[in-house]
Amino acid sequence: MEQGVEKVKMRKNEELKKMDREIGVENLQGSKEEVSKKEVSKKEAKKEKNEKKSLNLPKGITKCSDGRYQARYTYEGHRYCLYGRDVNELEERLNNAKYEIQHGIYAKEDRISLNAWYETWMNEYKSMTVKQGTVESYECMYLYYVKPVLGKKLIKDIRGEHIQKSYNDLSRNGYSKSTISLIHVLLGAMFKQALKNELIKKNPVDLTTLPRAEKKKERRVLTLNEQEILIKEITGHELEPVIRLSLATGLRVGEVTGLEWCDVDFDKKEITVRGTLKCTRKGMEYYKDTPKTNKSTRS
Repeated sequence: MEQGVEKVKMRKNEELKKMDREIGVENLQGSKEEVSKKEVSKKEAKKEKNEKKSLNLPKGITKCSDGRYQARYTYEGHRYCLYGRDVNELEERLNNAKYEIQHGIYAKEDRISLNAWYETWMNEYKSMTVKQGTVESYECMYLYYVKPVLGKKLIKDIRGEHIQKSYNDLSRNGYSKSTISLIHVLLGAMFKQALKNELIKKNPVDLTTLPRAEKKKERRVLTLNEQEILIKEITGHELEPVIRLSLATGLRVGEVTGLEWCDVDFDKKEITVRGTLKCTRKGMEYYKDTPKTNKSTRS
């Protein structure tokens, strides 16, 4: 009887030892697998780091797995991230963001209002590529027709129907198609750049239609009799030379006021139009601009 009990105990001890050995093998295999995974992870990280180095990317910019590039900037303990598919454009946006962050005027790209984007677009992308007269025209259009209606909206939230409604409202209130077309060109350029900068997924201006143009009234010119009456009334007035010259040549007001003595050839009896005088939007100063078109430069 005692021998039987001893045999059972021995069997149990052998089974327990076997189980301990199996558990030990499993733990050992698990450790090896974990070590193997860590080694693979380290190799992949090292490979990724080497790939980034080989791209010669600007400081602060790395390439993401989805093909985009990420720009990171840390300031006073806060990290800022920007994304884009063009390295040069992303670097430019990063530099602009650094300036804005350091001066406390930075807004996260998904929280940019149309007003804020207009300022960035005008200062960084447009003002240096067009004439001052065009800048003045854009500023007037935005200030009076766009800002009151859409300015406070986030650019990512502006849809085609919002812009379409603003066009329709202007048309109903008697504004000409040419005015609405200028607004259309302005908004189209603004949102096109926003799309390029990946601030929006599509250009809402592309989803709009300009209202039908009303038939224009023909401009009436002064008759000879009316011109004689006008000249009689202005004789001796300080503006008499300007008005007489306009009547005789058909020059625009800005072209007449922009003339200089070097533009006048008394021997040939010719006047050459080389520029036009314009007033700033605030009306505080005048500046001379190039003619409206190439054909406007004439004698």
